[in-house]
Amino acid sequence: MGPYYQAFPEGGSIKIFADDSRRNYEEVLKWSKHDADAMARWDAWLSGLADVLGPLLLTPPPKSRFPQAR
Repeated sequence: MGPYYQAFPEGGSIKIFADDSRRNYEEVLKWSKHDADAMARWDAWLSGLADVLGPLLLTPPPKSRFPQAR
């Protein structure tokens, strides 16, 4: 997937790539060194979140004890 592209009203833009952390760093660095330096931690956190939530999205919901509204 991607790259993801965002144009900004003042004329700038940014591209984020699904599989290229170096290019993402360079793109974010154009706007903020602080944010670019935090990207690796953000990606690791998001990956951990996906590890937890991913299986939940593939699990059927439990049966409700309440009858369905008609």
